[in-house]
Amino acid sequence: ALGIREVRTATLITDTECNVLMVDGRQMWSILENFSEERTQLTAECDRWRAYWGSRIASHCHPELAYQLRLRATLRQLALGEEMWFGSSTLEVAPDNVTQRFPQSSVIVETGKVFTGTGENQETISAGRVVCESAVLGLPGAVLMKCAE
Repeated sequence: ALGIREVRTATLITDTECNVLMVDGRQMWSILENFSEERTQLTAECDRWRAYWGSRIASHCHPELAYQLRLRATLRQLALGEEMWFGSSTLEVAPDNVTQRFPQSSVIVETGKVFTGTGENQETISAGRVVCESAVLGLPGAVLMKCAE
């Protein structure tokens, strides 16, 4: 109904008599034309889901696994300039001034942009991209990430 994932089906099999409410996405979006605040909120949530589905982590696994990963992930809203360190190796040590450290964690950017690295090695990462994807796989590597917007 939300138009987030095109390849998705479900088969319902009942073992008792039941009532179901079917929601048609076209009708829902048409009705939302009269409710701008709700439409804005739902559109923003759909954009976050699209960014997630476009990431290398979600797009390379079974849809049910991808749903379960997102449902169990921690959503964080970062302030401008906020820094976080992600790594999978005990050999990689976070800078002393970084208080937020997340070993064996990766980030999927759902909105905005972040910077990774420092100086000449700085890279801008936007929605739909993964930061330090090797960390969840247990591979060596670390990244310092800073909120850009």
